[in-house]
Amino acid sequence: MRRRSIALLVLTLMLGATLVAHSETGQLPVPEGGVVQVVPGASCTPDSRYESAGYKDWYPGACKRLRVVFGPILAKAGQNDVLIQPVTFEKPMYDGYMIRFRPGLIDASGFAPPVESLHLHHGTWLNPNYAAGNPFANTPIADSNPFRAYGAGPWLATGEEKTIAAWPKGYGLNIKATDAWLFLHMVHNATFKPQVVWVTYDIDFVDASMVNKPGAPTMKNTKGVWLDVGGGKFHSKTETYPANPVYNVMRGYGSYDPETGRRVCAFPAQNCAAYNSLDHPSAQQGIDVTGQTGSNGLELKGMDYRIPFGFLGGTAASPGVGTLVVMGGHLHNGGIRDDVSLVRPTYKVDPVTGATTGNIDTSVTPEERLILISDGYYWNHANPDAIGGTPGSWDFAMTGSSKDIGWSINVREGDILRLNGLYDTELAAWWENMGIVMTWVAPGEQTGYDMFAKDANGNYLVNLDRRIPANASVPSQDPNTLPGGFGCQASATLLCVRGQVTHGHYASSDNHGDCGLSCPAFPSPKDPISGAPVLGPLVTDVHWGGFTFGETDFAAIAVAGVPRVMKGNALTFWNGDAGLYIPHTATSCAFPCSGATTVDYPISNGSFAQRQANGSYQIAGQIDFDSTELAYGLGPAGALSWKLDTATLSPGVYTFYCRIHPSMRGAFEVVTTA
Repeated sequence: MRRRSIALLVLTLMLGATLVAHSETGQLPVPEGGVVQVVPGASCTPDSRYESAGYKDWYPGACKRLRVVFGPILAKAGQNDVLIQPVTFEKPMYDGYMIRFRPGLIDASGFAPPVESLHLHHGTWLNPNYAAGNPFANTPIADSNPFRAYGAGPWLATGEEKTIAAWPKGYGLNIKATDAWLFLHMVHNATFKPQVVWVTYDIDFVDASMVNKPGAPTMKNTKGVWLDVGGGKFHSKTETYPANPVYNVMRGYGSYDPETGRRVCAFPAQNCAAYNSLDHPSAQQGIDVTGQTGSNGLELKGMDYRIPFGFLGGTAASPGVGTLVVMGGHLHNGGIRDDVSLVRPTYKVDPVTGATTGNIDTSVTPEERLILISDGYYWNHANPDAIGGTPGSWDFAMTGSSKDIGWSINVREGDILRLNGLYDTELAAWWENMGIVMTWVAPGEQTGYDMFAKDANGNYLVNLDRRIPANASVPSQDPNTLPGGFGCQASATLLCVRGQVTHGHYASSDNHGDCGLSCPAFPSPKDPISGAPVLGPLVTDVHWGGFTFGETDFAAIAVAGVPRVMKGNALTFWNGDAGLYIPHTATSCAFPCSGATTVDYPISNGSFAQRQANGSYQIAGQIDFDSTELAYGLGPAGALSWKLDTATLSPGVYTFYCRIHPSMRGAFEVVTTA
């Protein structure tokens, strides 16, 4: 009897949690009974005004919001590892349709920790069932397989912006009890102590017994398509690393963007940096291949993903069709937007049979049309329901679009989805960036915009409007100040290529501020007798360890002075923490780089200063450098040291920080005489 009472108590606690939506309210990280067993449904409701107002009426009595908890994950001190784990019962364990997915990260208190201390850098759900067992492959095995795929490539992902994925009414992602998931996660612990965290994801779920039968709602399954500018080979000189698909963007690269009034760089259409995240020059990372032929034989204009023949049920001779019903992007801080175009190439014809082959005719210029702009909205520090923050903050959210606000696009097998990720190149340099877009297609449908239909004169029937749709929910400000403007009225012949944000500001990103001109004083020790500045030691090597920058650490400088390196000598940085699997970077930041760490600061807006006769410092110019992550693993560059050539550096004091642990600060001085 006692055993039964305990079981009932546990079940009561688990079921009681099913009515609590994901929020930053201190909910304990416990699993819910509704994840593993069918429980009565309710009406799922939106969390904010940025979600469809009619959402609660879509599946009354059939929808349930399930809090799924993955963990605990022990994030060691300084952790920034890419790890893959199997998902066992941290998923719905019975058949149904996922119609909404909201990600989060909480600690043992049940609250989301401050972003500048600890956050989910990214999380990606993979299929362990692709051809040759490669979860990153683009060729899924048959849907009839009990360990089937959900689409092509990783089928769901999140980053620190925590975009909410919501399917439009009548569509979902069919989850089977027998489906196998893998979870690739990168929990970034920027602190010097280990912490225990849980990844949470609220899933709005409609069990299969409640739909697709007489008198019940109809639910159509979708397949995911993964677009990633950093994870594929767009040119013969591309260097790829799919476990951590990142790229660099440096100041001064790219071109002026009239829509934002900023200089930006579109990767991979443009060369965006001098070297990649592995410290090598590669295509559009120091090797400019703009306008050259890409890996698919077409002119390089972005990262191209071809919808595979067979993916929608057809063949090269008779391509299958579908409709994209929802699409949204992912960027890191510094990101401006993701641009997605639909490209329709011409395919060669077999001269004997007359049948269309799967080979692109590269002699014919393909048609290309913009279909979506996914903007990064940086929340205003003074008014968190308005945007207007600088594009260097982690306090931002992405926009997306779906059939619910009038966006849907007809596609067919063999079509190409072309993606470019745009980052600011005016404010700072940005290292290890991502540009990812997820979209879901309803196979067999043709209910969206036909982007290539033409009238008798050869003009496209569908025109494009870059403004935000008039029926979209927008932040509380003059909507005409939003990117692209506001007021697009979608019609049968007019496509609104922008969408709406999926959530507002989160409390975990409340810690704002950069010190600007009021930075704390740079450490400048003086001789207690003469009052003269203490000159630091001459160095050629710097040894990091214990979450310090060794000789160049601010704490050491305050006593021994700024270490000096003779101009023309190489300065070598060594990461002594690499043996603990803790990566560090030396990343330039604006002198004096002495402010408190927040969601906005520091960033890689490097500048150097020269010491004046009175002992003060004066800014003398800009500088961008980054050592890449010095350590071993799936993410780091696989090196313990990095050499900085000082031959091109002007005399002066250079400040830097660690991108992984931003409270680590250091400096060195380039000199011409000892």
